[in-house]
Amino acid sequence: GHLDLAAAERLLGPRTRVVAVSQLSNVLGTWQPLAELAALVRARSPAWLVVDGAQGAVHGRHRPADFDADFYVFSGHKLYA
Repeated sequence: GHLDLAAAERLLGPRTRVVAVSQLSNVLGTWQPLAELAALVRARSPAWLVVDGAQGAVHGRHRPADFDADFYVFSGHKLYA
């Protein structure tokens, strides 16, 4: 449920193309350190950062620009679409 930034740093490299991560665990309620992860992605790889906001989108106001996501995705049914 917790993102291990040290492990992420070891896994990121020049061949990494996409990093996909959930913003919030629906089981544990854990918010992931997206700004820190984005900084690692930007420093160590040419990858896109894709954030799954399916759980996080409905729990407060969020600006993907605050955590430097290339893509912020969620399903409409969580917002009563």
